Amino acid sequence: MNIRHYIISASAAVAFLSAPAADRLMLLGDMHLDRIGNHDMEWLATKGDNLRQVTREYTVWTRDNFPSFAKTVCDAAQHCSAVIQLGDLSEGLAGNQAKAHEMANDTFLTIDSLGLNIPFIMTKGNHDITGPGAKEAFRNVYLPAMSRLSQQNDTLKSATYSKTIGSDIQIVCYDPWDNKSTPALLDSLFRSSPARHKFIAIHEPVIPVNYRCWHVYRKDDKLRSQLLETIARNKAIVLCAHLHKYSVVKRRTPYGPIIQIMVNSVISKPTRDSDPTITADYGLSIFDGYESWDPASEAQRRQWIEEETQHVDFYRYADINGYATLDIDNDSLILRYFYGSETAPVETVNISNLYQ
Repeated sequence: MNIRHYIISASAAVAFLSAPAADRLMLLGDMHLDRIGNHDMEWLATKGDNLRQVTREYTVWTRDNFPSFAKTVCDAAQHCSAVIQLGDLSEGLAGNQAKAHEMANDTFLTIDSLGLNIPFIMTKGNHDITGPGAKEAFRNVYLPAMSRLSQQNDTLKSATYSKTIGSDIQIVCYDPWDNKSTPALLDSLFRSSPARHKFIAIHEPVIPVNYRCWHVYRKDDKLRSQLLETIARNKAIVLCAHLHKYSVVKRRTPYGPIIQIMVNSVISKPTRDSDPTITADYGLSIFDGYESWDPASEAQRRQWIEEETQHVDFYRYADINGYATLDIDNDSLILRYFYGSETAPVETVNISNLYQ
């Protein structure tokens, strides 16, 4: 595999920035927006490591790092046709119904304050529905806000929905936790649009990319096979998050290749101290150094990766927080990934070439 065929040099990436694309999508991953006041702290204190994450990480990062990141997003969004946020917009774990609604309302006040005048398209994340009252808040606050921000004509009844940008781009947000959402429904949504470029926005990855092996339908072979076939037959690109990492992977199927892009927007560090290490080798080596993580499931996880390795042609993976843009011009798709609040890309990948 010749990585140079897909990775664009820094000079070429800068040159590309000067040429406007027909459409540019901004991709945001997990954000975990959080404020201490949105939690029932007595309840949270009973939830083990979640207390540490809320008090030492997410609330601190929201307070200290999100303002500069928000400015970067707003500036970059001026050149975009839409923003796609890939779930876990908020931390969740509010602790009771009143706090859950309060957290949801505060979260969307934050998004509204960005003043974006383009569609802000969201998919459901597990944290968005975690904790007492969270599912009710998702139904009562999230779905109406998602409808408004994505500029839908009607209020959404489900987190599985389709949005068309212009005439050439279709984004289908898919909620695998909803029993009514099936690969058959996904297929019908894709087939309903003549758009040339199709995307599935889903919180969990479809293809496992690290030692945790957190991927959708991992314990249901039939549903996963149907999902892979549906995505490949419709030539849809997977946009996902969940692992708080950056990744691009290409997986072969009997129905064509699947390209998956993973984004992480939990801004733990707004600027980098050094260049991140980007891994290009997919296989059992991804477990090196993580053997102590959940030993009870290690055999199963190794089996999953061993099986996937036979089908993976291209792999990029790194611990990078930030955002991505995807430039779409006819059949050209160029991904640029940015660290934190920086405005020069860490890496630029020619997605179009991955299909050749």
